[in-house]
Amino acid sequence: MEIRYLVADADDQLQLVANEQIEALWADELPTWELHLDLGGELRLITVVRDEDMNPKICFFARIELHGGRLEPESRRRACRLLGRRMHVSQSPEMRRHFAGWPSDWVTQLAVALDAPPESIARVGLGGPLLMSTVWGVSMNKVLEYFEMIDD
Repeated sequence: MEIRYLVADADDQLQLVANEQIEALWADELPTWELHLDLGGELRLITVVRDEDMNPKICFFARIELHGGRLEPESRRRACRLLGRRMHVSQSPEMRRHFAGWPSDWVTQLAVALDAPPESIARVGLGGPLLMSTVWGVSMNKVLEYFEMIDD
């Protein structure tokens, strides 16, 4: 399993970002301006879990508010709280906000960035391994082990 991170910039272009940078940003060890991207007031993060053949297994979406170029603890907590919600509450304004506001051609952009056919991008979710690691209190390696156990 492998993780790749992409962010949607203010121009709705998906940009690949180094794993180390996103993980440092999440840990509040790196300000967003170090990414050299115009993100606006939020981090729109797509986390792609890829299998051993580098095919996308699942793509997670997360929108996290930025304050002064940083992810504040409350922003992280708010994003993590969404993981605990059932999908039947997707009509809530908070859930709609997380699934709205993405580039209309995100599938095409993601396929190009990952060098994968668009039809391989079939499974999507909310949150992602960074958030799961935080909520579950386990390492990223443990989260990846979880995905290795899941059968298609």
